Amino acid sequence: MPGSPAGFTPAGIAAFDDLRPAAIVRELVQNSIDAAVEAGEGTAIVRFQLDTCALDELPGIEAYQRAFAAALEFQEERGGLPSKAKRVADTIAAALERAEVDMLSVLDNGVGLDERRMEALLSDGVSIKSGSGSTGTYGNGHSVPIPASDLRYALYGGVTEAGAEVSGGHAVLASHSGDNELPLSGDGFLVRAFGDGAATPMFQFAQGGDIPSFIQKRLADIEEASGHGAAVILPAFNFFREERRSFGETVLKAAACNFFAAIHEGQLEVWVEDPAGEVQELTLDASNLADTLAECRGQKRAQAFLSGTRAYDAYSALRFGACEEVQTEEGAVWVQLHKGTEKTHVDLCRNGMWITDDKKIPGFYYKFGDRRPFHAVLLLDRDGGNLHELVRNAEGPLHDAIRPKDLSQTDASSLRSALAEVRDWLLANTDEISGESFDVDDFLVIDGDDVAGTGKRGVGGYRGVPSIIRRRVPGHAGGLVGRGKGSPKKEGGSGKTNLDRPRRTSVLPPAYQAVSLPLPDRRFRVAVTCAEARRNAILRLRVNENVDATCDSLWHEVVPVVLEDIRREGKPVAAADLVWHDEDVVGVRLGSLKKGATVSIETGYRTPDAFGSWRGTEPSLWVEVVESAAGDSEKNAS
Repeated sequence: MPGSPAGFTPAGIAAFDDLRPAAIVRELVQNSIDAAVEAGEGTAIVRFQLDTCALDELPGIEAYQRAFAAALEFQEERGGLPSKAKRVADTIAAALERAEVDMLSVLDNGVGLDERRMEALLSDGVSIKSGSGSTGTYGNGHSVPIPASDLRYALYGGVTEAGAEVSGGHAVLASHSGDNELPLSGDGFLVRAFGDGAATPMFQFAQGGDIPSFIQKRLADIEEASGHGAAVILPAFNFFREERRSFGETVLKAAACNFFAAIHEGQLEVWVEDPAGEVQELTLDASNLADTLAECRGQKRAQAFLSGTRAYDAYSALRFGACEEVQTEEGAVWVQLHKGTEKTHVDLCRNGMWITDDKKIPGFYYKFGDRRPFHAVLLLDRDGGNLHELVRNAEGPLHDAIRPKDLSQTDASSLRSALAEVRDWLLANTDEISGESFDVDDFLVIDGDDVAGTGKRGVGGYRGVPSIIRRRVPGHAGGLVGRGKGSPKKEGGSGKTNLDRPRRTSVLPPAYQAVSLPLPDRRFRVAVTCAEARRNAILRLRVNENVDATCDSLWHEVVPVVLEDIRREGKPVAAADLVWHDEDVVGVRLGSLKKGATVSIETGYRTPDAFGSWRGTEPSLWVEVVESAAGDSEKNAS
């Protein structure tokens, strides 16, 4: 039953050849989450294990080498290889020359593999995930990780809850290790034998004691860790064509950016194990998700799917937004709505995996221009009724868009109507911007001291009562709202007066602006923006003494607030950046700040025992930003 010949760049695999690591991590983790749900596991645990192996240990490698030599000869007889195919062939040849190759094994605690699931896994366009709650639909996900193997070869193994074991493999070459060597199109399969697909199964897989020891080792690891699960093994692993030392960080960040919802809810943990690496084990779970996302917060461009900046913002909306269940005619969706953000975004996650944003949600793009900025995260899960199924079936092979055109006309109409109900709910529950509100509102700034009326700021710091900065009037560039004093003056005999002309003031531009937010458990978050480059900035908290503006000098006679468990951009602050008073931390060094830079500080706090407050209340705190002269000691700086 030979099929048609194929080259080194078959469409089923070449379509994924240029994808970034995030695509491979997404596909592997998504499959493991679905398998864990089917197994009744509350948390999917996905382990990325790095290792090495001798080339001759690989199951079926002799048949693979023979097939490779025959494929090169076949292509040469027909005029040689196209450039991209030649690059693939050269990569395979280089891997086959090594005595030892790197290897990635991805193990999970899911339902495992049996013959039926393995047959679907090795087929193209066949999805056999049970139940409507699974994530995959296209049945070609097995092709996604193959380009991460320089041999273009993936091995699979699984052990079920009943203890049944099965193994198989899939290669880009028509190599077969079995009782017969009939070529089936351009793919190679690690099977015991082929059947006719009618009286006997198409693939006859190795089971139990017939499983190669190379795969059996991974199954034994799974049985010891969770009792059941599956293994995907990529020999001659190429580290996504990046540096090995960054592999762990790459995996965890890709998982955090794409599965922040699942990790936040405790439905997913990702482990990276590298016995030979500088760091032998890394773990991503709900406890360090915020820190992991904070590390990639500055990545504004996405290598694939969601950028680090957008993922951090979406996770923040999920974490701090108000939760509401929205019912539609097709089912329910949970909405986490976070108001007061810098920009408006809507993100949709299904089964804990980020799918797309408002640009690709039908009926959402550019529909919130008249609303004050907000960030909403839409959460669809397996209990979401028909809406979950409609979205799932409209996502496309990479699960990164919603395309109603992929559905029947009836289903497409139902999907659009349900999404319109969600959109209308958002419009009804967010604040409309009035015509006048497009002007910048007045705001308060922490202003600097004017030393002896010279217009220069002193080293003494930026404190005192915040100054009110007025809105600029449209049409009067540089002018501030207000009228000049005294009688109108003639302007050159034109008869015009300057009565209606805004009066310019000599208010110093603000050096720092700060926004603060009290948090539960006596914690405080502050974001400080520097309007101009400054040096040696220090942030402190002070108790608001509730005195009038004439007594602001009293601030420095009040014992400062003690800071605890301080974090800058989600990471613990180094000891050298802390400012001490006696044995307590009372400040954080922000150091030299560039113009326009924003620093985020989160800290616990306590007021000294000597400071009294009404029982059951928390004191109001001031944010104070001061500057120390370069070279000051910690004592002087504090």
